[in-house]
Amino acid sequence: MKVPDFGSYVSQLRDCIGLIDEKDVVLFADLLIKARDDGCTAYFFGNGDSATNSTHFAADLSKGTIFPGQKRIRAICLNENVPLMTAWSNDTSYEMVFKEQLENLLRPGDLVVGISTSGNSPNVLRAIELANSKGNTTLGLSACGGGKLAKTAKHNIIAKTDNIEIAEDIHWIVGHLLKVQLLKRYGGGN
Repeated sequence: MKVPDFGSYVSQLRDCIGLIDEKDVVLFADLLIKARDDGCTAYFFGNGDSATNSTHFAADLSKGTIFPGQKRIRAICLNENVPLMTAWSNDTSYEMVFKEQLENLLRPGDLVVGISTSGNSPNVLRAIELANSKGNTTLGLSACGGGKLAKTAKHNIIAKTDNIEIAEDIHWIVGHLLKVQLLKRYGGGN
């Protein structure tokens, strides 16, 4: 892998930011609002830095989108229960860590958001497949052309890059754009 220099990285990131489609962010906000209004939960998960992005999404949506007179968004990151993740990994396989958690938690109307920069993480795919099989709404955040996730999730936001670091940056920015979209709709604080 050729590592870009500072200027090249910034230039590639700037170009990729310009390719984020506002319609994708608006759809994501619509899906969250529907889940919230229906009394449902949004679940987030991913591996490595996508796990970090999942945690950040859940935190921003749980705290940063509280509006007077509005229901709160229930957002949960499945990466945060480390003992449960290690138990499922040890007793079955790492491929099952998110799927098995969803087996306990998933209810009709819940939104399931898997993040995988390659789009090919087996544990993310298993959880999305489970949610699809139960009729839940699924959204994938990926890059590198979307991989298998783009074919599995019902809705997708695909960062237009093959650079993993830039993809992670784009997913982070999508999370903040999502929060801005919700703030714009409902007004209010942080």
